Amino acid sequence: MKKYVEGWFVTTIAYLLCLFVTVQAYMLTTGLPVDRQRHISGAIIGSSVLILPYIAAGLYARKQFARPRQGAFWISIAPVVGERVLLFLIGATFVASGGDGGGDGIVNWTSVLQFVGAEALPYYTNTYIASGIVSIAVCIAAASIRKSEKGQL
Repeated sequence: MKKYVEGWFVTTIAYLLCLFVTVQAYMLTTGLPVDRQRHISGAIIGSSVLILPYIAAGLYARKQFARPRQGAFWISIAPVVGERVLLFLIGATFVASGGDGGGDGIVNWTSVLQFVGAEALPYYTNTYIASGIVSIAVCIAAASIRKSEKGQL
């Protein structure tokens, strides 16, 4: 169990680091905050947090598990599902309390996605949520890379 918890920690730290670096790089290069031109900022930030943390998790699984593909699956599925559910619940809480500025407190899928995308995370869209399978596949692929023997792949 310790290896799984460490794998989730690696994934989470890599996710947060990737998110921070990508947001800062986006703002420095464009001069715009991430809530402007959300379709562009969301694509850039979303693609980085969709792939890069799961490469790190896959490499961790390759190193730590006797069966790296199976380990990669389990250390990637929990963060993928957990992140999407947690962000939705946080957004739903704000929408329900009227924190979205609408004041009506009606929580539905669209209102939550629009709130989260506009206020905090422009990449949090239906496409991003469905693309969680890509993150899991990337993690398994990274774990499947053959270990090098004397400098050869």
